[in-house]
Amino acid sequence: LNTIKNMSKESFEFPKVLEHDDYVESWYPIISDLTFKTWIFKFSLEEGILLHRIVRSTFRHEAITESDQASLDTFLSKVSIFFEKVKSESPENSGYFLRLCSRSLKDAVLYSKNALKRLKDFLYEKYLDEYKSLQLETREDKINWVNQKSQMKDLYNISECDIKALKCNNISDMFELFFNSERILVDLGREIKMNSPKFSLNFRLWDDRLDYQNEFRGFVYHHKFCALTQYDDRLYYDHVYKNKELILKSITDLYENKVRPNMQSNCPFADGTYIIDFGIIFLDKDNVEAFVIEINRFEKTTGPSLFSWEKDIETLTGQKDFEF
Repeated sequence: LNTIKNMSKESFEFPKVLEHDDYVESWYPIISDLTFKTWIFKFSLEEGILLHRIVRSTFRHEAITESDQASLDTFLSKVSIFFEKVKSESPENSGYFLRLCSRSLKDAVLYSKNALKRLKDFLYEKYLDEYKSLQLETREDKINWVNQKSQMKDLYNISECDIKALKCNNISDMFELFFNSERILVDLGREIKMNSPKFSLNFRLWDDRLDYQNEFRGFVYHHKFCALTQYDDRLYYDHVYKNKELILKSITDLYENKVRPNMQSNCPFADGTYIIDFGIIFLDKDNVEAFVIEINRFEKTTGPSLFSWEKDIETLTGQKDFEF
């Protein structure tokens, strides 16, 4: 690994990757009190191979064999028993976000019947509330409202509702998403080929207070907090710009006072270099609460959001001043 001194854009080498360093079970125990409560269900290589076949069959629109269906039923029965334990340890009427140890299934909403219905229902409620609030009286006013709607706002609404549709409260909805996720298909296939494969399902407690627009991505190099950006690289959020200093202070305080001390003593990432996603909840106009969403590898395959790996590498590695 090149030292930060005398490092240039051309000479930079990303840190070496340690097997399973970015899996939830690697970093969650270190910062469990700073992120969503998470329950980890481990499963075997044989079960991983089975799930990979099921996801692959789903994508190919192929029928599942009787033998695989029986094995899947047995597996889901075990998961259901575990999920009952999860629910017993959760607040009443909680929702959950299911993911693999490696990545989430956030790409699956548009391909899952029930999740897509949830997305459409959320959108309908959002637009109906907006329509009612405007109190439009004439037919012409109503038509103009439809014709003059901002495409950027529509994209934001769709993105927000797409994320909300990932919230589930039963095993059936969770695994509908699971079996329709290409990310899951790829990750299971890759894990199966590893010398020491690890498989787990992660049930993460959902927090309705977190809005999609209040997610941020931080860059940590040798335990130095170097840069921060909003997670969404497609849209401008006015409230983020107006509350930039409040957001930055809350996230910086969380990192320096809690995340960094914990990660320095037991960091699963090589050289203390990683990418960390934060969430912000506005308690009122002057107070926010920051927490960790997840931690990822500091590598080119991890999206830099509003930064660029090519143009901003000196900022992302602390050679230049901190940037938000």
